[in-house]
Amino acid sequence: MRKGASLVCGVGLILFSLLASGQQAVNQNSVILADFSRRVTEYVKLRKAADAGIPASKQSNSPQEIAQREHSVAEKIQSARAQAKQGDIFSPQIADLFRQLIRQSLKAEQGKQIHQSLRHSEPVRGTAQVNRPYPRAVPLQSMPPTLLKNLPELPQSLDYRIINHDLILRDVEANLVIDIIPEAMPSQHVNAAQ
Repeated sequence: MRKGASLVCGVGLILFSLLASGQQAVNQNSVILADFSRRVTEYVKLRKAADAGIPASKQSNSPQEIAQREHSVAEKIQSARAQAKQGDIFSPQIADLFRQLIRQSLKAEQGKQIHQSLRHSEPVRGTAQVNRPYPRAVPLQSMPPTLLKNLPELPQSLDYRIINHDLILRDVEANLVIDIIPEAMPSQHVNAAQ
């Protein structure tokens, strides 16, 4: 399945799960999720353009070569997004919907599994900034799969991470923070995990 198609399928599953909250809310949520999908697609295009100008690394396991390529891609993306700020991808409406989806996930049957997954993980504390590298001193905590399935699916080049209470959208290869939703995770769930 193509990445764009899987993003659309993920958005479709989320919309289906929100049917119980009313048709008008679903219609509004579908518009918001379509806007998120559009913003992610625009970023992926920018990222591909930045990546195209950098020679592909040979099949190397050399940490230096991998780090150099990561740094080169990151620099090109940072330059292309020099004016990037919080909210470029996660607009206020998108951020509010994500917070709602996370709250619903934590209250649902799988909420206990999410809570347990966060509790068993190493606490992730630190500060992230948009268009800056993901902090090297901050562990890349895995997102609980039961929470991930309730958020829009991302292309392979991006992932979600949690630092403190914030949801981070990260470029995997460039290790850049693309956007942040502050206070996306309710305090009681993160504090209980730490």
